[in-house]
Amino acid sequence: MVPRRLLCDDAKFAITVLSRIADNVHMVLSHQTSSLLRCLQRPGTGDQVVQFQLFFDNLREFGFIAGHSFELLGYPDGEQIVDDSTEFSRTATLQEENLVSVWSFRFRNFEELSQGLLGVRKHFVGVGTSMRDFCYANARVFVVEHHFGCLFQDWSWQWRRACSKVVNLISRRHIGLDKNTITRLLPLAPLAQCVRTYIRTIYPAFVQLTRGLEHMAAMAALRASAGRSLQRVARNNGLAYPRRAIVASQTSSAAATPSITYLHHRPRYVSSSPSTRAELREAFSSQLDHAPPDLLNKPSTAPTTPQTLTEKIVQRYSQGLPHGKFVKAGDYVTLSPHHCMTHDNSWPVATKFMSIGATKIHDNKQIVMTLDHDVQNKSEANLKKYEKIQSFAEKQGVDFYPAGRGIGHQIMVEEGYAWPGTMAVASDSHSNMYGGVACLGTPVVRTDAASIWATGKTWWQIPPIAKVTFTGILPEGVTGKDVIVALAGLFNNDEVLNHAIEFTGSTDTMRSLQVDDRLAIANMTTEWGALSGLFPIDDVLKGWLRYKATEASMYREPSPTASPTTDRFNHERLDELFANPLKADAGATYTKELFLDLSTLCPYVSGPNSVKVATPLNELEAQNIKVNKAYLVSCTNSRRSDISAAAKVFKQLADKDGKVPKIADGVKFYIAAASLPEQRAAEEQGDWQALLEAGAEALPSGCGPCIGLGTGLLEPGEVGVSASNRNFKGRMGSTDAKAYLASPEVVAASALQGKIAGPGWYEKPEGWSGVRRGEGDGVEEAHRMISIEDALDKIIAQAEEAIKDGEQRLAQESGEGTSQSGFATPPAEESSSGLTEILPGFPEKVTGEIVWCDGDNVNTDGIYPGKYTYDDAFSSDPAKMATVVMENFDKDFAKTAKAGDILVSGFNFGCGSSREQAATAILAKGIPLAVAGSFGNIFSRNSINNALMGVEVPKLVERLRATFNNDTSAATGQAGKAPITEPSKNAESLDSPPPAPVSKTEKKLTIRTGWTFTWDVRRSQVVVQEGEGGETWTQKVGELPPNVQDIIAKGGLEKWVQAQISNAL
Repeated sequence: MVPRRLLCDDAKFAITVLSRIADNVHMVLSHQTSSLLRCLQRPGTGDQVVQFQLFFDNLREFGFIAGHSFELLGYPDGEQIVDDSTEFSRTATLQEENLVSVWSFRFRNFEELSQGLLGVRKHFVGVGTSMRDFCYANARVFVVEHHFGCLFQDWSWQWRRACSKVVNLISRRHIGLDKNTITRLLPLAPLAQCVRTYIRTIYPAFVQLTRGLEHMAAMAALRASAGRSLQRVARNNGLAYPRRAIVASQTSSAAATPSITYLHHRPRYVSSSPSTRAELREAFSSQLDHAPPDLLNKPSTAPTTPQTLTEKIVQRYSQGLPHGKFVKAGDYVTLSPHHCMTHDNSWPVATKFMSIGATKIHDNKQIVMTLDHDVQNKSEANLKKYEKIQSFAEKQGVDFYPAGRGIGHQIMVEEGYAWPGTMAVASDSHSNMYGGVACLGTPVVRTDAASIWATGKTWWQIPPIAKVTFTGILPEGVTGKDVIVALAGLFNNDEVLNHAIEFTGSTDTMRSLQVDDRLAIANMTTEWGALSGLFPIDDVLKGWLRYKATEASMYREPSPTASPTTDRFNHERLDELFANPLKADAGATYTKELFLDLSTLCPYVSGPNSVKVATPLNELEAQNIKVNKAYLVSCTNSRRSDISAAAKVFKQLADKDGKVPKIADGVKFYIAAASLPEQRAAEEQGDWQALLEAGAEALPSGCGPCIGLGTGLLEPGEVGVSASNRNFKGRMGSTDAKAYLASPEVVAASALQGKIAGPGWYEKPEGWSGVRRGEGDGVEEAHRMISIEDALDKIIAQAEEAIKDGEQRLAQESGEGTSQSGFATPPAEESSSGLTEILPGFPEKVTGEIVWCDGDNVNTDGIYPGKYTYDDAFSSDPAKMATVVMENFDKDFAKTAKAGDILVSGFNFGCGSSREQAATAILAKGIPLAVAGSFGNIFSRNSINNALMGVEVPKLVERLRATFNNDTSAATGQAGKAPITEPSKNAESLDSPPPAPVSKTEKKLTIRTGWTFTWDVRRSQVVVQEGEGGETWTQKVGELPPNVQDIIAKGGLEKWVQAQISNAL
């Protein structure tokens, strides 16, 4: 029991702390309210009215939460607790002999029990006395809580009145934000940061005390329950006084039990979970190791800048950060990843590595080499290439896995290179898969890999970060493959394009997603358009890691070309990981939030020929789509659990002799395990043999048909269903074939029945009305429980968003005036603060005439045709490259564009494959700068790596389309509204998304606009002169930091690496 004196100390201490918090928060936030009231004085646009009205609505909601949360800390039936515990204490003290005698009489045949009850009697007496003391102390705690409640209620009502005034002003006067108002808002930016800093330093003390009071409420509820139970025992044995008599005796001695009649409310809930009770000993400062004042003197060490899990991992692997710098989305960082994997492209990387003068890999423990792509190719040339890669790996002392050992991504996971809380990269687009084990995996191009080999580092821009919340429980018959197929098909408007994704959900929800499911989901975030897909370090992952560590210690396979698995998977290392696992901070900023209710999900199939088309399985089953080939291959879904699921389809239909049925006539079924260990595990379980007996054809462990290499490719007119990850047209064979993606059991069932079909394991719930998904976290407002801290985070985030929007608008509208088109004119003067440092050799300004290529999703094959990509002689001659640049987009581009022009195109420019010639060909034409609404991520990397500068200016694209749109929509007044598509000759590569339909009206594809574009690198802005005598406007753009300037100024990443090597000598 907690001594009465300590509880009283806690009460006094709590009053001091929370009174101070209440006063300070009231003062700071009241100041913020008055500042906002002063700012909102002039009319403006309706968008800001809505934005601020939402802000104040949430602020008012927070006021209610703040006040009511303290009311919730009142104990349930507080008077009843005192009554029951006092009654029990009186009963146990005065009637102890009768209690023992009655109980002994009832159980006299159980002598041991009777003896035990004699000991229990003494304990009961002690408990009764302690409970009476506890209630006396609690009466003072009730007073403390009442004081807190009054403070915060007063504060919340003051806020409500202030907010109501602002809302009334907005609704009556239609107040919005113009340039002057935004100017007045800017001083609130440091105030918002001050409030956040205050909360992050002082508020944890309040949170801990609040949690402690909640724990006390839980314990009081438990004691009240125990008191009532014991009271019933006493009454049943005729030992209890009538309740009226006890109450009467209490009222006659009011001093014994202080009045708490003001506790008229009932709390919404009181937590009494095992985890909550387990933390009880840490609830109050008097029960901690330090004295009460230390709680304020040593606040939480959480960073003042909350970070996402992605940002935390990047922070850990970034080099050269200024002291106190917390990285965030959008930052360029110099990155030294934990591991870097290359596969069949290891020799091209090695060629780059040697061409820049490097002779020794910087850190051979950082590099992993695998052979997995073209493992079926037994030609002399391919075998010779494999020999050179292996010889190079052995010479450098790096871990090497030969052909047939497994797919590189699977090896990275099963061998422990992809470690939770670390960052691993690979020169392959499906390195996102590492996120399934909480390792931040993202792709790099070959030049990046060569840089990492030579220096241990490369550059990276942290992408915008999206949070995807899973709710519900994954139903039986639905897999991780169905989850990601549904995500890519249902959110198919580029919601997460070039984003880093973080998956989250409740404990129960995440337990329904096993590690193999997570690996499949993370793997195909690539097809969803993301650069990474990261799961948390949770109980599911911990269990899997423990299993892998035990397995590694029990089954050691010596490898002459790789370090022992036990170096990575061992329980000592896991103990260190679990002692302090990384997780996202509360209040971390995400660019967007989406949710998917797993309980509403059914089996889904992707295609044909597009991951953006996802259809419930039952709809396709009804169409009787004939299947010619089925594939259980790839790093997405060919692990032992996947093979087992596929084998189960056949095993459950086996006859009495155990003979499994054969696949349908005319169907070919190909299987290849993700790795050799996975195949051996499937063989031990009998699953591999079951599939072979059914008629499946085994292929070596590798990529094979997934990337259109080796046996079993789709022929013209055929239909295939695959458990792999990519079904773009022509990816798995002929461009005249159709490819669908599905889970392993659907692939197996389709092979068995000869048409797209499922095994029948899924049962649609009654009342099912479709998949529940959308923006936000998926929690319905009626069911939302929000803490005070979360409410504060929400409000401050909204305030910062409003202030940030104001800063952007001010920057756009800064200067002497605004043009009629709505674009701001250039500023009259510029302050010296906030200017970007310009390194020697890098231009301060880049100027040229705009050449407009109107098209979205112009892929790398449109920029530099694939037929020239592997012609080394052609691609090494800049003069020849200049004649074919943009040839598949517009054959007249080379004639229209001139050296020194600025190339401007639409959105997602440079999507598709990782060919570096797409960037070098533009440079070969003499074009120094490419501008687009947005760039494909890999093209952006290749551009910087090859010294091509690029700037994203979406408003310039909109302006050009409004001016130069010469299709039929212009006549209807819809200029710029019609979808802009690339022409039919913009042929797609194997890695590119399918192009949009061709516009019915052909138009001139490359236009010399006469407009002048100037990029002011120092001021991070562009200036556009719309032709002679036309309007001039400016636009702020992202900063190009010195570390990226250094790469471009030196002529690209390879030359930058050469300089690094020279400096190290």
